[in-house]
Amino acid sequence: MVEIAFDEPLPAATLSAPASGTAGGMVEVSWTGPDGEGDYLAAGPVGANDASYLTFEYTAKGNPLPLRLPVEPGAYEIRYVLADGIQTLARLPITVSERSFALDAPGSAPGAVWCRWNGRAAALTRIS
Repeated sequence: MVEIAFDEPLPAATLSAPASGTAGGMVEVSWTGPDGEGDYLAAGPVGANDASYLTFEYTAKGNPLPLRLPVEPGAYEIRYVLADGIQTLARLPITVSERSFALDAPGSAPGAVWCRWNGRAAALTRIS
């Protein structure tokens, strides 16, 4: 008698998010999946290995889940990663576009001046 062992199939997962976002910005990702201990959503380069990512959030934090996008524009993917074995269960392409900023202020002044800023602020954003 010959015995053949088969691997257990991976659990199913799905992802839903906007098709594009701004570099360094946040997107809201809805997901389904096993939500196992240590499972996470990650943003990384298209075609990179499962353990290669630039940003991540643990699925235990909620659904939908805000996920920060990479700071460099380009083609990326959002992944649902099963922590057990670091295996990607779902992938969703996303295009990250360049951030735009504008500052309107006088060229020089003897003291404090009012200026206008147009752009998304992030942690540690400052004008000096």
